[in-house]
Amino acid sequence: AVALALEAGVAALSVRLLVSFGRRYRWLAAVFVAAALVLAAPQVRDLILLTARGAVLTPDIAARVIVFAVSFLLLSGLVLICALFYEGIGARHNAQAASENFRALVDGVPNIIWTSDESGQTTYFNRKWLEFTGRSRDQLTGQNWVDSLHPEDRSRSLEIYRAAFAAREPFQMEYRLLRRDGEYRWMLDTGMPRFAAAGRFLGFIGSGFD
Repeated sequence: AVALALEAGVAALSVRLLVSFGRRYRWLAAVFVAAALVLAAPQVRDLILLTARGAVLTPDIAARVIVFAVSFLLLSGLVLICALFYEGIGARHNAQAASENFRALVDGVPNIIWTSDESGQTTYFNRKWLEFTGRSRDQLTGQNWVDSLHPEDRSRSLEIYRAAFAAREPFQMEYRLLRRDGEYRWMLDTGMPRFAAAGRFLGFIGSGFD
């Protein structure tokens, strides 16, 4: 009775968790229930027959019930792991789609757009920035974007950026940016801090124009 109660509780919890993942994962719950019925059928049949005959619980019968209970728990864990695995795949797919949509959007704007991570290293420059400077994304790592600035503006621009980064506050600065034809053009660059829903600092996103 204890084993059956435990199995029923695990089954109810597992199905509830599986259903909570959404409709696209409910087939896992169906597989889980079907497998549980296949495993339970022989034991339930034997228990019914033994009860009808008035038999007592022997060590052999107890061992079979325990083995079934362990198998049932193992199956529950495997199904839940599968559900979590597929949920993780879905989350990564959604994050990748959001990133692709963001890049498609900012590549179409006329301003230069850039982003940095929580450590202050730049992580992305849009197509306008690359076309303006004539540099490729492979050439841009860390903070070497300042190499495209006029030598007289590099130190001051880095100081403004690092101070705003440390304070996690918006900033605005002007600098001369080297265009691909060799001419320096004055740029007005504005940076805004980014935060996750829970308040965790994610870095900066900036926009500049000639």
